[in-house]
Amino acid sequence: MSAFFIDTLNFQTYHVRMTMKLINKHGKERLNHIIDFNATHTILNFRFTELLKNDNKDS
Repeated sequence: MSAFFIDTLNFQTYHVRMTMKLINKHGKERLNHIIDFNATHTILNFRFTELLKNDNKDS
């Protein structure tokens, strides 16, 4: 299970800082990603898809 938190989003520069928490089946937090990137909608969707794909591999 993943939870995404958008920490900052700047609409002028499209800079996004996000925190992604990966939580295992026992409710323990096992990974915290801080993701910094410049995003258009396309890149945002791509990054979400890739992250979710990678997360599903090890569960």
